[in-house]
Amino acid sequence: MQKKSLLILMLVLFVKLAAIAGPRSFVQAQKIAENQASRLGIVIDSKARAKARAINGVDSHLKQVVDYYVFPNGADKGFTIVSGDDRMPEIVGYADSGTYDENQMTEGMAMFLDSYKAMAEAVKAGAPAALSLLNEHRAMTASPKRASAKVAPLLGQIQWNQGYPYNMMCPKYNGNDRSVTGCVATAMAQIMAFWKYPKKLMADIPAYTTRTNKINMPGISQGATYDWDNMLPRYVEGNYNNTQAEAVAKLMLHCGAAVEMDYGSSSGAVVNYYHLTKYFGYDVDLIANVFRANYSIAEWADLIDRELSAGRPILYGGFSSTSGHQFVCDGSNGSGLYHINWGWGGYQNGYFDITILNPKKGGAGSGNAPDGYNRNCDMIIGIQPDNGIVDEPLVFTPSLEINKYTSENLNTYFNITKDTRANESEAFSLSFGDALFSTTTNPFNGKFAYAINDGKGGYTLICNPRNLSIPTGEFVETNFNFAPKNGTYTIYGVYCKKGETTWHKCLYTNGMKPITLIATTDKLVKANSLLSATITPAGKIVGLKRPPSTWR
Repeated sequence: MQKKSLLILMLVLFVKLAAIAGPRSFVQAQKIAENQASRLGIVIDSKARAKARAINGVDSHLKQVVDYYVFPNGADKGFTIVSGDDRMPEIVGYADSGTYDENQMTEGMAMFLDSYKAMAEAVKAGAPAALSLLNEHRAMTASPKRASAKVAPLLGQIQWNQGYPYNMMCPKYNGNDRSVTGCVATAMAQIMAFWKYPKKLMADIPAYTTRTNKINMPGISQGATYDWDNMLPRYVEGNYNNTQAEAVAKLMLHCGAAVEMDYGSSSGAVVNYYHLTKYFGYDVDLIANVFRANYSIAEWADLIDRELSAGRPILYGGFSSTSGHQFVCDGSNGSGLYHINWGWGGYQNGYFDITILNPKKGGAGSGNAPDGYNRNCDMIIGIQPDNGIVDEPLVFTPSLEINKYTSENLNTYFNITKDTRANESEAFSLSFGDALFSTTTNPFNGKFAYAINDGKGGYTLICNPRNLSIPTGEFVETNFNFAPKNGTYTIYGVYCKKGETTWHKCLYTNGMKPITLIATTDKLVKANSLLSATITPAGKIVGLKRPPSTWR
């Protein structure tokens, strides 16, 4: 009874707080922005104040409720972005140099602000998952145990871009148009320039044909060297020679070829840690791909802080259904904002609140559509030259991943094929179609099954395990009966490696989530799913390559 009363009291308080909270006014936001500028030693002048009124439409005579405000600090003195909802953290991001121009925004920052806007809209709409994420963020920042690292930008003055001279060795398309390097190659190359490693290419990069423009890219032989001493932190027209231009262009080409860059006007690719270990010799013991959906906000922030404190820049990415962007996270202000190098020649580099995006769980109103605020953020951590010793892994990385897959013939799916029963002892029927991939360059050998938590830190299998040997990826359909007692159950894909006895949860990536079901005496319903309901022939197993990506 006491627990019930406490729950009711908490609900009442939550509703009252939600009612009290509201839009942040321009004047309130301006005060926050000017305080932030003052902390940086910047004095806002009258021209900057007038520009802020114009940017934010203050004099339009229309009452506006905005997701965020933008305040320029003055000519080439940066800007501050302030949230438009007083329930959200005050500062969205800031820079102490450069300018804010919505018509000339970096692709990465545009994606970030679009994601932030979607999150803010979900909070205003009262979406439970968004409010839960916001409460999680508040708890993290209020925790006395939380001590965010303060790390000056590790890349220092390294501010590379995607155009000339960086792309001078990239292929042409449409006859005479030079491809840009792509954000993946630029982000990779900047981190490699920080380390000035390797001295030479560690493995042959095979030839391939680009997907969109069908450009035949030749292979690159192992042993090609890199001229780190002739690579400049910045390339300003008229301030570099041909040797310096060729040094950076060669590195950019090799990074692009390693990830099979889809060259064109907006070159795109997908990067995994093995591109850095196989071709460029980065430490295979430490490096890892980690995905935001598998961590709480506090865990994610701790991962970032540990990496930056260890002196390792992070390859950070986020994508929607239409595009993706890779950039470098290389510093922290000690107050929960992280320094981002967008890979546009230093333009709009600054500190941003990247932890507030991409909630761990979906749910009603959570933006389950791929363009909602539930962005698929990930990081490659542990990027450093091989130290020649066997290191303990920074994180445990599952050996098998469940990834979203869509093609003409195959689509990941979940379906309840029998959703009623006469009594609690009778079984329902379930059907899964999942795309399974090895998370390493080695094939996966072992068993795969579906399971629920056993309440003791392990898993209880709810279907017969299947023996699998997966060179790269396979589409696996599984049909089975499930006879649960009344209650709520989350069903996970789990695996057990050959020669082992412990079952582990698969890594869920690209927006995929475990399935949550609610069972009653006579009915089974799906509580939440990001999967389609297209069913393929029973028992089908089809070999897969990794699905194409649209990182730009």
